[in-house]
Amino acid sequence: MEEGIQLFNEERFWESHEALEQAWHIAKGVERDAIQSIILTAAAFVHYQKGEEEICLSIMKRARAKMSLVKACEVIDFDSLERNINGILDSEKVQLFKLRISRV
Repeated sequence: MEEGIQLFNEERFWESHEALEQAWHIAKGVERDAIQSIILTAAAFVHYQKGEEEICLSIMKRARAKMSLVKACEVIDFDSLERNINGILDSEKVQLFKLRISRV
Protein backbone atom coordinates (compact mmCIF):
# COMPACT_ATOMS: atom_id res chain seq x y z
CA MET A 1 0.00 0.00 0.00
CA GLU A 2 2.71 2.45 0.98
CA GLU A 3 4.50 2.06 -2.34
CA GLY A 4 1.24 2.57 -4.24
CA ILE A 5 0.49 5.73 -2.27
CA GLN A 6 3.99 7.10 -2.86
CA LEU A 7 3.74 6.42 -6.61
CA PHE A 8 0.29 8.04 -6.72
CA ASN A 9 1.66 11.16 -5.01
CA GLU A 10 4.53 11.24 -7.52
CA GLU A 11 1.87 11.25 -10.28
CA ARG A 12 3.10 7.87 -11.50
CA PHE A 13 -0.45 6.62 -11.71
CA TRP A 14 0.07 3.49 -13.80
CA GLU A 15 2.77 2.22 -11.45
CA SER A 16 0.58 3.14 -8.48
CA HIS A 17 -2.30 1.15 -9.97
CA GLU A 18 -0.03 -1.88 -10.37
CA ALA A 19 1.40 -1.67 -6.83
CA LEU A 20 -2.03 -1.20 -5.25
CA GLU A 21 -3.43 -4.12 -7.19
CA GLN A 22 -1.05 -6.43 -5.32
CA ALA A 23 -2.50 -5.25 -2.00
CA TRP A 24 -6.04 -5.50 -3.39
CA HIS A 25 -5.61 -9.18 -4.29
CA ILE A 26 -4.99 -10.16 -0.67
CA ALA A 27 -7.39 -7.70 0.98
CA LYS A 28 -10.86 -8.64 2.16
CA GLY A 29 -14.15 -6.85 2.79
CA VAL A 30 -14.23 -3.09 3.19
CA GLU A 31 -10.44 -2.83 2.92
CA ARG A 32 -10.68 -4.40 -0.54
CA ASP A 33 -13.32 -1.83 -1.59
CA ALA A 34 -11.16 1.01 -0.24
CA ILE A 35 -8.12 -0.14 -2.20
CA GLN A 36 -10.19 -0.63 -5.33
CA SER A 37 -11.49 2.94 -5.13
CA ILE A 38 -7.88 4.20 -4.99
CA ILE A 39 -6.94 1.92 -7.91
CA LEU A 40 -9.84 3.32 -9.93
CA THR A 41 -8.75 6.86 -9.10
CA ALA A 42 -5.21 6.10 -10.27
CA ALA A 43 -6.61 4.53 -13.46
CA ALA A 44 -8.72 7.65 -14.05
CA PHE A 45 -5.64 9.84 -13.76
CA VAL A 46 -3.78 7.62 -16.25
CA HIS A 47 -6.44 8.54 -18.78
CA TYR A 48 -6.28 12.20 -17.78
CA GLN A 49 -2.52 12.19 -18.43
CA LYS A 50 -3.25 10.78 -21.89
CA GLY A 51 -5.65 13.66 -22.60
CA GLU A 52 -8.75 11.48 -22.21
CA GLU A 53 -10.71 13.63 -19.77
CA GLU A 54 -14.13 12.08 -20.48
CA ILE A 55 -12.79 8.59 -19.77
CA CYS A 56 -11.14 9.96 -16.61
CA LEU A 57 -14.44 11.35 -15.35
CA SER A 58 -16.25 8.12 -16.17
CA ILE A 59 -13.76 6.08 -14.15
CA MET A 60 -13.95 8.64 -11.31
CA LYS A 61 -17.69 7.93 -11.13
CA ARG A 62 -16.90 4.24 -10.67
CA ALA A 63 -14.40 5.15 -7.93
CA ARG A 64 -17.05 7.23 -6.15
CA ALA A 65 -19.56 4.38 -6.37
CA LYS A 66 -17.03 1.98 -4.84
CA MET A 67 -16.24 4.54 -2.12
CA SER A 68 -19.87 4.57 -1.02
CA LEU A 69 -19.22 1.11 0.46
CA VAL A 70 -16.34 2.39 2.62
CA LYS A 71 -16.61 4.44 5.81
CA ALA A 72 -12.90 4.68 6.65
CA CYS A 73 -9.51 3.42 5.62
CA GLU A 74 -6.65 2.74 8.02
CA VAL A 75 -3.92 3.84 5.62
CA ILE A 76 -5.17 6.99 3.89
CA ASP A 77 -7.40 9.92 4.80
CA PHE A 78 -10.47 8.56 3.03
CA ASP A 79 -12.56 11.68 3.72
CA SER A 80 -10.00 13.78 1.84
CA LEU A 81 -10.01 11.32 -1.07
CA GLU A 82 -13.80 11.44 -1.20
CA ARG A 83 -13.86 15.27 -1.10
CA ASN A 84 -11.35 15.45 -3.95
CA ILE A 85 -13.29 13.01 -6.14
CA ASN A 86 -16.60 14.73 -5.39
CA GLY A 87 -15.05 18.09 -6.25
CA ILE A 88 -13.80 16.78 -9.58
CA LEU A 89 -17.12 15.17 -10.48
CA ASP A 90 -19.23 18.12 -9.31
CA SER A 91 -17.16 20.62 -11.31
CA GLU A 92 -16.37 18.23 -14.19
CA LYS A 93 -12.87 19.70 -14.05
CA VAL A 94 -10.05 17.27 -13.36
CA GLN A 95 -7.44 18.37 -10.88
CA LEU A 96 -4.66 16.11 -9.69
CA PHE A 97 -4.31 15.71 -5.94
CA LYS A 98 -2.22 13.82 -3.44
CA LEU A 99 -3.34 11.06 -1.12
CA ARG A 100 -3.01 11.95 2.54
CA ILE A 101 -1.88 9.50 5.18
CA SER A 102 -4.64 8.66 7.66
CA ARG A 103 -4.57 10.24 11.11
CA VAL A 104 -6.85 7.51 12.51
